Amino acid sequence: PEALLTVAVTGNVVLLVVFKYAAPLPAGFDGRSFAVPQLLVPLGLTFLVCHGISYVVDVSRGQMSAQRSPVRAALYLLFFPLACAGPLVRYRDMGPQLAARRATMAAFAYGVRRWLVGFYKVWFLAQTLSGPADAAFLTSSGELGLSQAWLGAICFTLQIYFDLSGYADMAIGFGRMFGFRLGENFRWPYGAATVTEFWRRWNVSLIDWLRTYVSLPHEQSGARPLVRMQQVILLFLCVGLWHGPGWTVVAWGLLHGGFVVLEQTAVGLSLARLPALFRHLYLAFVVICLWVL
Repeated sequence: PEALLTVAVTGNVVLLVVFKYAAPLPAGFDGRSFAVPQLLVPLGLTFLVCHGISYVVDVSRGQMSAQRSPVRAALYLLFFPLACAGPLVRYRDMGPQLAARRATMAAFAYGVRRWLVGFYKVWFLAQTLSGPADAAFLTSSGELGLSQAWLGAICFTLQIYFDLSGYADMAIGFGRMFGFRLGENFRWPYGAATVTEFWRRWNVSLIDWLRTYVSLPHEQSGARPLVRMQQVILLFLCVGLWHGPGWTVVAWGLLHGGFVVLEQTAVGLSLARLPALFRHLYLAFVVICLWVL
């Protein structure tokens, strides 16, 4: 019933908001402030909530049957390789694998190789790049030179990619070791030529999840231009909030949404006429500057 679906989805969202976004409330009429206690956020809560919503919505839509085994249901909700950095997995994709999966030696070997690639990205490449990035961001603006600023920004741009894609590789590798096939989360995003294309390649599972369960597309749709713009901005507001609390993160998401909206106007047509090199330089400049924020 729709009432039960509404209660289930609302309960998941409230759980996430209370734990992740609880903050001091504004002062009351008498001048006293009321503070919400800062709670210890359970590990992987965001993924638990997203998987919980995916489960109840897919079952409600009749796209998958409800799990009779509480162990299998818990395995989907609490699948440990995904708890750190994803990718998000829809229940409709994971459900059949819970009932029947093949854990072969070839899959295990592939999983080990994929896990090692991710480990190398996180613990060697990202850690190495963090040195000049941290040095630049810890230097005051008055002492920061132009070359050091750009070096720090570029290093951070690469660091955050190797960090997040490395954890995704490790999760995919763990899954294959146990016979699960998880979707890719990063598809060479810095090889994109526009911000719109960048978001087809960056955190793919998050955009797919929002498109499926919140009905927010970031591509061209049949809606009127104003409605389409509102959909894109709301989508990237959700993207910013998903990455964590903080106004800078929300602004980062909204600015990405602004560039996507801009690319759906005549500006996008002008960009398409430029040589590929200039379009890649445009994408790199926008993404690097927004990572600084």
